[in-house]
Amino acid sequence: MHIFGLTNPIFMKSKLLCILLFFVYVLPAFAQPDDLDLTVKIEGETNEPLALLSGLNIKGIKKVADGKYNLRIPISKGFYHVFLGSQRMRVYLEPGKSTTISFNQENMLGTVVFTDALAAENKLMRSMAQFDHAIDLKLTECNDNVDCMQALLTKRNHDLEAKLKNNALDEDFRAYMLADIRSDGETMQYRINNLKKAGRMKGKPMPKVTLYNAAGEKVSMETLKGKYVYIDVWATWCGPCLYEAPYFTQLAETYKDKNIAFVKVCINEERQLNDWKEHIQDDPATVINLAGNKGSDSDIISKFSSGRKGIPFYVLLAPDGSIINANAPRPSEPEAAQLLQSL
Repeated sequence: MHIFGLTNPIFMKSKLLCILLFFVYVLPAFAQPDDLDLTVKIEGETNEPLALLSGLNIKGIKKVADGKYNLRIPISKGFYHVFLGSQRMRVYLEPGKSTTISFNQENMLGTVVFTDALAAENKLMRSMAQFDHAIDLKLTECNDNVDCMQALLTKRNHDLEAKLKNNALDEDFRAYMLADIRSDGETMQYRINNLKKAGRMKGKPMPKVTLYNAAGEKVSMETLKGKYVYIDVWATWCGPCLYEAPYFTQLAETYKDKNIAFVKVCINEERQLNDWKEHIQDDPATVINLAGNKGSDSDIISKFSSGRKGIPFYVLLAPDGSIINANAPRPSEPEAAQLLQSL
């Protein structure tokens, strides 16, 4: 058998090993059509490593040397995040296109400059993110006034989509961004729809829902009539829910002498009931723990929402069982303590 004109088995094995090492170690050093050639220039001293992530997958992480970070790796076209310490920035990258990003390490988002092939796309994405942030602030100023919020959402969708009407932009980038705009807009619309429904529910009786305690026994909300009831709808897999949990417990302890029942309704699926029971072990007696529909998706969600509703959400009932607020403040918000103090 002849390989490369050599017949000696030792030489044959040596040659094959060199070829394999070339493909593993040497060839990646040359730019390939699917490679990203990324340069990040950082003004100011930093000891933080810089990382490029796609979702939760780290694509490249290095220490910054002399204010510069270079990375050449194979990637797919799409959105990525650049991390430096606690700061992060979303960027659009494509294989085969050089991209340079510059910023001051003290203020990544406020000083970022994009150059090279994808500068137009990344500049536009930063501009749109700043616009969306301004809209978020204005939505807060609406103080849950649905007409105000609806007008802002309509303007937001129109203005952001108008920014994409630029034929010079990469077509895939425009498609990705349009999907993002519409997805975020739908989330905002759900919130507005739920606020509308919450407004219509004020003064009406609490909808009938099937709830169970940790022993599997049915519990009726009717047993709590005569008390104000502050309800927390949550799940063990929900990060924001777990964040709010200590604040809910603190309110329950603070106002234990007032005529208020503090009820947590968990919507874990049946297979997650053990997780629920573990989470509530340390709750004080001032907190009443219940599960909706014995662990399946509780119909308490559909009773209080128009379509999809995020959790956690909070409901305040009057002593006669009617709804005071179907969109009550979160326990961590100062308004929650103020509301409960006033009862």
